[in-house]
Amino acid sequence: MRPFPSPFRRSHALAAFSLLSLPLAAQTVPTPPSDDIEILPVFTVRAAPAPAMPEEPFPNRIVSPPPRFQLADTLTALPNISAQRRGSQAIEPNIRGHAGDRITTTLNGLPVPNGSPTRTVSALSRVGQATTTQIRLHRGLASLTLGPPNLGGHIELSLDPYPDNDYANIRPTEGVVTVHHDADTQGIEAAAAVQASAARHDYRVTLSRNENRDYAAADGREVANDLREWGASLHLGTTLADHQRTTLGVVYRDLLDSENIALPLDNKATSSLLVTLGHTVRPQGSLIEQWTFGAGYGATDPYLDNADRPPPPPFLITSTGRVRTTTARTALNLTATPTTAVTAGVDYTRQTRDAVRQVDDRPLDHIWPDVRSTDLGCFVESHTEINATHMLRIGLRIDTVASDAKSADQLAFGATVRDQFVRFNGPAAHDVSQRDVLPSFNAVLQHDPTGPLSAYTGLNLTSRAPGIGQRYRALLPSLGGGFEIGNPTLDSEKQAGVAVGLRWQTPRLTVSADGFAHRVNDYIHRQLVGQFGPNPVYGWRAVDAEFWGGEASVIWRPAEAWEFPFAVGATQARQVTTDARLAEIPPWEFTGAARWQTKVFNRTARVDLGFRHVAARRNPEPELAPLWADTEEFTLVHLRIDLEVSDQLGLSIGVENLFNQDHYEYLAPPVGGPVPAGRPASGDLRAGDRVPGRGRSLHASATWRF
Repeated sequence: MRPFPSPFRRSHALAAFSLLSLPLAAQTVPTPPSDDIEILPVFTVRAAPAPAMPEEPFPNRIVSPPPRFQLADTLTALPNISAQRRGSQAIEPNIRGHAGDRITTTLNGLPVPNGSPTRTVSALSRVGQATTTQIRLHRGLASLTLGPPNLGGHIELSLDPYPDNDYANIRPTEGVVTVHHDADTQGIEAAAAVQASAARHDYRVTLSRNENRDYAAADGREVANDLREWGASLHLGTTLADHQRTTLGVVYRDLLDSENIALPLDNKATSSLLVTLGHTVRPQGSLIEQWTFGAGYGATDPYLDNADRPPPPPFLITSTGRVRTTTARTALNLTATPTTAVTAGVDYTRQTRDAVRQVDDRPLDHIWPDVRSTDLGCFVESHTEINATHMLRIGLRIDTVASDAKSADQLAFGATVRDQFVRFNGPAAHDVSQRDVLPSFNAVLQHDPTGPLSAYTGLNLTSRAPGIGQRYRALLPSLGGGFEIGNPTLDSEKQAGVAVGLRWQTPRLTVSADGFAHRVNDYIHRQLVGQFGPNPVYGWRAVDAEFWGGEASVIWRPAEAWEFPFAVGATQARQVTTDARLAEIPPWEFTGAARWQTKVFNRTARVDLGFRHVAARRNPEPELAPLWADTEEFTLVHLRIDLEVSDQLGLSIGVENLFNQDHYEYLAPPVGGPVPAGRPASGDLRAGDRVPGRGRSLHASATWRF
């Protein structure tokens, strides 16, 4: 194993940028502290309090993403978080240049992996926005108690109406129904939530339905975008005593049909189930402040086929998969000294993945070779109040990861999976059983004087095991065309980095800034590794890389009715040995808005006129990474209006891409399929075409509370 790199080997001017608080302070999208239940509000983005940071949340409506029920739409509206696209409507967040397996998603504290070989059933897509009561987004120096560290960050999702254990003030029965219509796609998205409590028991039930059709680009072309899905969730909570609470969470999603423009197959009849169980004990009069235990189970059965592809295919190609996850976690919060609190615990995750490609119901290729992976981690973290204005957080963690491909000797495109691994990765890939021991450390010093300025600085030395897809993905069609194959010989990524940040907050002005720089030894880089017939094959190779960048925001409130938020975010990355820039890094973005709130017939009305400017981007590795194409800069303008009709009814209307700007997102792969004949099931695009963004689109929604 190679040693950790030095974070000081190359100096960078740390860009002073941030929208929300600090990367160590979880960025939160909670339900507002009101008497009304809310489906996760798209106009509310707040910062979670950090131990030594101001606890006053940022104002509402800092970020106003398109009014969709997709979690990824909400998160990718934040600065330096771009949309990593898997097709026209399947997206994932890209945080500071990292996406996919480099971002961890948890539900009620337990990990949620992606649910398909192609990542078209991503972790976020398995949990609808109507389901969640709180999102916490951690970037940079996330606590090591959250799970194995990741380069991009952690996304925490909660089903509990009392995610911060504030269940002493239980609420009466209440509910909300929201219906959203998109005129461009003829889409209907509807969601309902009801929650109630009685005595020491509480529950929350949600139900959602989502249906969209093709969208029109600015040049008039129709882009395949069909999607039909429904989902439901259940939360049950029981407060056994003043110091004990047990919760059960269940999330179900049924993806009925989804056109997969970046692949030659479409998602059909894919069900997903997530179950979590949690128990919290707060002993009275003890050094143990809190003991928590959690366990979870996840199941997804992805199914894809080419039945709807024109012209009628000569034979039916299907892909059936099976993904199972079991998790457990326990932790103790202790008062070590009057100024030091300690958290220690253990967590465990086991994943199994199997998928077979079939032709006319005959098993043909093992595209997931019955992969088994376990991760056993132990962690300890201390929070020490150095003095009245300084706090130090130190975390240690060790993970032991064991993985294997049990069906490596099954066939994949005319040879065994093992032989394909060797063909594209060398003789060492014959051994598919791997074991990684991963130490990690980080430290954060926070400064919070009595004035408006707060600041922090931090250091991390972390290890990350290769993702299951990076190590064991068998030869199968790749996004945008060609094939992709894993590399069992990959070593763990070793990161060393520093981060700094500050925040200035007054009643009229809030300025946030943070910057980061880190080096990653054995960074797992996707690139062209060979040919399979006429098709290119993409795989994974280890390179040493450096990343740097940051975020900045200014929120000016010149009067009670006015708010002017502006934010910018940028990330840069390069290979150390060649000095070549990495292709998967998104362009920098600049967002801003003018927001006005007033009274109309004694009812609140809000107007939001905003823009998103994206810089041009040139692919620095067009031969090794042709998935991304050169894109020109563009600016999209939106107009959104909210009106409170009554205490129960609210209406919203809006226009996205107001000036019908023709544009292409850099992180959007081309249409996938056999060139030149292949094409999606609908729309005007063909294999190899770049996917244009949406043109002007009108939308309206209604929300009723009871």
